[in-house]
Amino acid sequence: MYAYIAFPIANYQQFIYKIPAHLTAKIKEGICVDASFRNKRAIGFVVSITTTTTFKNKIKSIDNIADTSLQLPHELWVTIKWIANYYICPIGIVLKNAVPLLFKEGDYSPRSKLYFAITEEGQRQRLTLKKKAPKQFEFLSLLNQTSSPCSMNILLEKVQSASQIYKKLLDKNFISIIPEHAMNSIELLKSRKIILNKEQSDVFNIITQSMNQKQYSPYLLHGITGSGKTEIYIKLAHEAIARNQTMLMLVPEISLTPQLSQKFIDTFGDRIGLWHSKLTKSEKYKTWKNIINQKYSIIIGARSAIFSPLMNLGLIVIDEEHDSSYKQESSTFKYHARDVAMIRAKHSKSTIVLGSATPSVESYYNALNNKLSLLPIKSRYNDADYPSVSIVDMKQGNNRFSYDFSHELINAMKECLSNNEQIILLHNRRGFSNICRCQNCGEINKCDNCSISLTYHSDGSLICHYCSKSYSKPQKCDICDGIDISLIGTGTQKIELELKKLFPEITIARMDFDTMKNYNHYKQILNDFESNKYNILLGTQMVSKGLDFSGVTLVGVINGDTNLYIPDFRSGERTFQLLYQVCGRAGRNDKTSKAIIQSWNPDNAFIQSATQLSLKHYYKIALLDREQLFYPPYSKLFRILITGINRKQVVSSADTIKNKLQGEPDCIKILGPSIAPIEKINNQWRFHLLIKADKNKISTVHHYLANKIGFKTFHNKTKGPKIEIEVDPISIL
Repeated sequence: MYAYIAFPIANYQQFIYKIPAHLTAKIKEGICVDASFRNKRAIGFVVSITTTTTFKNKIKSIDNIADTSLQLPHELWVTIKWIANYYICPIGIVLKNAVPLLFKEGDYSPRSKLYFAITEEGQRQRLTLKKKAPKQFEFLSLLNQTSSPCSMNILLEKVQSASQIYKKLLDKNFISIIPEHAMNSIELLKSRKIILNKEQSDVFNIITQSMNQKQYSPYLLHGITGSGKTEIYIKLAHEAIARNQTMLMLVPEISLTPQLSQKFIDTFGDRIGLWHSKLTKSEKYKTWKNIINQKYSIIIGARSAIFSPLMNLGLIVIDEEHDSSYKQESSTFKYHARDVAMIRAKHSKSTIVLGSATPSVESYYNALNNKLSLLPIKSRYNDADYPSVSIVDMKQGNNRFSYDFSHELINAMKECLSNNEQIILLHNRRGFSNICRCQNCGEINKCDNCSISLTYHSDGSLICHYCSKSYSKPQKCDICDGIDISLIGTGTQKIELELKKLFPEITIARMDFDTMKNYNHYKQILNDFESNKYNILLGTQMVSKGLDFSGVTLVGVINGDTNLYIPDFRSGERTFQLLYQVCGRAGRNDKTSKAIIQSWNPDNAFIQSATQLSLKHYYKIALLDREQLFYPPYSKLFRILITGINRKQVVSSADTIKNKLQGEPDCIKILGPSIAPIEKINNQWRFHLLIKADKNKISTVHHYLANKIGFKTFHNKTKGPKIEIEVDPISIL
């Protein structure tokens, strides 16, 4: 007996090994084994088993079956094989990314996080330290302000030399250490009782019936913002646990959804495991082992959590299924977690729920065609009213208070602040100004490495938001020596400065990539905003995702057009989703609320749809556009991207690929090669070809590409331009 084994390398080849007699009964497809590979001990997976071989050279034997904790559930293994085939990627690369711990040398000793709480003695003695030990006083004061134990990470951010101070305070019995394992059980909302309304109950009952039947059942939960989807998810989690099933819940970015994660932790405590890319090796190791040992009933995480080795999987939830962050776009491994989740649910005979107030065009189309069962929720939780939404035409000068603010928005903010109510402002451009231009010749400062204009930041630097390279603001133009260098456009920094001038007495929290240093910082800002420490929350698209604040009665969009004219077929979809989602952050209480969208293109169909909260109108327009242009969901889209430091070589490689693809079948249309909309990133020139195919002919495309080009082309590490292929790209920039 022989086995073909895949190792974690960028190679489509699988390597043949003998199966020792004592392992014959144990070796099965998908089993993780130890074997000698390239004169080293390696771990790989058995892809297939055969009784004969034509291989003439010496064949090595499998050493042993790997540690049982490294074995995958069968349905996960089958899903991984599907990924390799569908996304045209070596299965070893899929395994390396999906199960990273399997291929790391050595073991990791999990490192416990430290959490501290102030003791009664510390509270009594705190003030006595103010003069004689100010750093100790600062440490204790921070703990005194928090209602729950504080992590060392937060203390290190806030208090200088915290790692030394805590030892002195421990010796004095002023603080106590809370074990990490106890944190999940602290302040559990044991009395929390979720009462569903009629619409929620109907949805809940339909889904639980499917869970009882233990068969593949896909649903699209289309609930408007504030409809209480999270409450349904929590009730479903209770049902899964009661049935001795596990639940996997994917969120777009775990760092941007702390409120949702916390609700689950508060309810289920240490039954919850978190999985995301920010975990350390030790944390991943510990979490993986706990999943394998069935210590977790629920896993919550970002896209990579789809590979969690959960046993007896009964329910998968994809929250905000429309979000683009579910697409993994690394150069070696590209997949969409939502689509992978559908396949995993099918093989595990699980119920899967895709939830969103603004479903992706593809998911909505699938619901219309009965590939997903549509579960609508049309009213808000606790009968809260949806905010009234208005649009302001910024082209009309009499509407503008300033270039960035309309009279309507300013007046609404004044009224809101006078009533001690809170405001969320969205502006999807960070920095101070997005263009630095010579007024004499019109030259715009661009990045040397990327074909992107530089953004001016308030610290005086010009930064490329693609490669992060920083420049000093020029004193004169490099082209004409002109000295009139102007800053054009508006970013969140400029908006914040203008707000402080208009409302000097208020407090503002700004959330963008520049201010959010880590997850804890983000969470702290949200906690402070919820505690009414800030009047205004200003940010980029971060403020549109998953936030639930009862004090917010006004949402303002500074410029609703920022994503509208990006040269990508999804730009209209992203514009609508962003505007609709952020408007839904208001009206979470019994007070009258409103949303104001400022736009320079108020007649645009996507902006009008968002303003009118007309989902049906939006989907009608979007689907018509996609059908006319033969874009998904009416076709399958492939993108071949050619990149390199030498532009001529990139162009030549693109032309060569085009020539090889001559004679395509009738079901395939090839566009290009052409310059990518962003021509250069990180000093790499970029050309691409787009392949559109009949949506039921993906296997035909696979065979066509394999015969014409060969899959090895896409993972070739030789010198010269790199050639990548992406199936179902969500962006063609």
